[in-house]
Amino acid sequence: MNKIFLIVMLLAAVCCRLNAQQRLGVDSLFRIVGDSFPRENVYLHTDKDRYMAGDTIWFKAYLFSGGTSSELSTGVHVELFNANGRVVQRKYYPVFKGGFALGELECKDSLPEGLYTLRAYTEWMSNFDPAWFYTYTFPLYAVSTTPVNVKQGSSNPQKASSPEGGGPGAHAPLKDISVQFLPEGGDAVTDVLTSVAFRATDENGLPVKVTGRIVDNLDTLVMGFQSIHDGMGAFEYTPWKGMTYTAIVETPYGQKRIALPPAREDGVVLNARLVPQGVNFVLRADTLSRYLNQSLHIVASMYGQKVFSAKTSLTADVAETSGFIPTGKFIPGILTITLFDKDETPLAERIVFIRPSDIRINASLSVDTLNTDSKGLNAWMLHFPDSARSFVSVSVTDADALTPGEDRPTILSGLLLSGDLRGHIYHPAWYFLNDADSTQQALDLVMRTHGWRRFDWAALQQGNFPAVPFNDRNFLSFKGQAFTESGKKVVSNTTLNIFLRGSDSTKKFIFTPVDSMGNFVLDNLLFFDTASAFFQVNKKGYAAKNVQLKMKPFPSFPLTADVLNGTVFPSVAEDTAFTHSGNREAELLAGLRRLQKAKELKEIIIRGHKKTPIEELDDRYASGLFTGGVSQSFDFVNDNKQAVAYMDILSFLQGRIAGVQISGAPPNVTVKYRGGTPAFFLDEMNTDIDMIESVPVADIAYVKVFQPPFVGAFGGGGNGAIAIYTRRGGDQTAEIEGLNRLKLAGYSTIRQFYAPVYDNKKDNAIPDYRITLDWAPFLFAGRGNQTIPIRFYNNDESKHFRIVAEGVDENGKLLHLEQVVGKP
Repeated sequence: MNKIFLIVMLLAAVCCRLNAQQRLGVDSLFRIVGDSFPRENVYLHTDKDRYMAGDTIWFKAYLFSGGTSSELSTGVHVELFNANGRVVQRKYYPVFKGGFALGELECKDSLPEGLYTLRAYTEWMSNFDPAWFYTYTFPLYAVSTTPVNVKQGSSNPQKASSPEGGGPGAHAPLKDISVQFLPEGGDAVTDVLTSVAFRATDENGLPVKVTGRIVDNLDTLVMGFQSIHDGMGAFEYTPWKGMTYTAIVETPYGQKRIALPPAREDGVVLNARLVPQGVNFVLRADTLSRYLNQSLHIVASMYGQKVFSAKTSLTADVAETSGFIPTGKFIPGILTITLFDKDETPLAERIVFIRPSDIRINASLSVDTLNTDSKGLNAWMLHFPDSARSFVSVSVTDADALTPGEDRPTILSGLLLSGDLRGHIYHPAWYFLNDADSTQQALDLVMRTHGWRRFDWAALQQGNFPAVPFNDRNFLSFKGQAFTESGKKVVSNTTLNIFLRGSDSTKKFIFTPVDSMGNFVLDNLLFFDTASAFFQVNKKGYAAKNVQLKMKPFPSFPLTADVLNGTVFPSVAEDTAFTHSGNREAELLAGLRRLQKAKELKEIIIRGHKKTPIEELDDRYASGLFTGGVSQSFDFVNDNKQAVAYMDILSFLQGRIAGVQISGAPPNVTVKYRGGTPAFFLDEMNTDIDMIESVPVADIAYVKVFQPPFVGAFGGGGNGAIAIYTRRGGDQTAEIEGLNRLKLAGYSTIRQFYAPVYDNKKDNAIPDYRITLDWAPFLFAGRGNQTIPIRFYNNDESKHFRIVAEGVDENGKLLHLEQVVGKP
């Protein structure tokens, strides 16, 4: 049974018992939160951090929960939004054992230049605030344009220069500066020493360097302050009873007066500081506080699980006490420290980041063959230090054409930091570059200035738990309701019989109950693209055609405008090399398309006539570069019925195509087209001859054999191509007599990244301006194999390569290896 389903059942049982006990104690509360509301995070490793219109975004999704790979979900939603918050593309991919998914999104040629946002989440994550979804905003450039500066959410160019730091990604001087002041633990308390953190940002959410001073309501100077990292800093002061306080902030654009948050008249202040192997905490109260001489309960938790608990008290003589939380054996991540009073009401809360020394997989790279020649073969090796099983993805890009932006996330920042904090974190990967004290101090300022509270403790104690309407019930799941043909009356208390037939050849019989309200659930399904569901009900008086099913769509979650905070379009100088290479790659592809079109016009006489069945078949199946073309086509829907008698499609094609030689017997079949090996495609995805041989001829609808050159294959397809299309939709068979049909959407098809293999002179003659030289998302190490080979061919010009390897092992350690390799 799926783990999420068990969690939902447990939560239902807890809510029923709560009616009798009315209020939950702290221990019970943390046990329920840890068991019933586990956190789940998603991070996307992409092949690069910016794109051109017409590019493909290749990604691997890593799912994390409780400090290790997640087993909560079996699917992940990935979406692409434009700067106006409109969905450009949405896909749903299956999650493999090990907590990862593979996929891609197409940036269509027609997309306008601007900022775009990737977002990823699971169905379990959908039960909570979308602020916890993974997001990454990046620039997308139009083809054949010079990069311009575009303010987020706008198409208007503007100049840019950084208010703090300068350098690449600098931004324009702006007038609207926001400064937030946040007392440690949640509230300042009168007559008690309080620490306050602050963060200064411009109207784009970018950090601003500030200085200032605190004055009271008599305009008396209390103290001064200044930011120490990315607009953040902290200071201590004592807010006296009857006084108010104002911050006078000096910014690059003028002075601002901001009232400090009012202090509570009574309370307990919580301070926490990281020290080697643990966290020191201090509790303070006024000597007249009502919280003196009573039990105070301090609890620390990670990933919803209680990891520390202690009770203490304060007195008029000792209105300050301290303690130590040992963290030497804790896993990496955010530690939440919560203070409760004697009635178990929360008084203060603080988060700190726990960073053990063994947070990383310490893999290394050896460069066995470095070849910067045009289309040269490179052979490298990743080495892993131990036998722990690791799931790894690797991208290799042209380092001369692409310099990654400083604001891009890594797997460390994405799974351990950004996924558990609200709001944009500027340069999140910077906090994991080293273990220096200054870096840890800056990271602690991030903890203090970004919202983190996932739950309202007081509400939870009263049994007001978050609703969990979405639970992953093992792979694809569909909810619906059965109605009569008119749609006005439900069909209830019966069984629904379904025959499922997928476009990927999936076939399955399903019997599912229908309740008194006509509701039913289809779950534990696994198919790609679409499937037809032929259905009937087992109820007297209801013929199959008299019943209709209405499916309940999965909800969409709007992209909030604050996702774009902290991101602006790059400066003109920053991406010149990237757009230059991208434009040349696009121009080359356009030129090859023109060459193919000219060849079509030369060899094909176009006459006005009604489309033949095979032309209609081409319209239904072929797309993009696969449409038309100089090819020989075979129709298996309307013709060639005898083909089902052949062992495989290559056996059928043997001797039927001029210039194509097919020899040998499985598994040693070879195919030559005019002396060279053609490219193979299955449903327009590049594949190999073994996959082509494995497809039953009965499942094939259409075959196209393209004469060389075929520009749909990398390098111009100097040896032509053979494209196989499997049956889908109505071409699979006729309708099943007497049954209605419903179409269901399955997982998005997983495409394979195509990297060229330059093993013949014909391909070597085709120009190559690729920026992504290799994308290998499905790599493994450990358990007797502690190395991963990396092999790729250079483009025509690159002299330096950037490799980024990311991954996770079975113990929850994370890999981020980034290195530039090249000749001096």
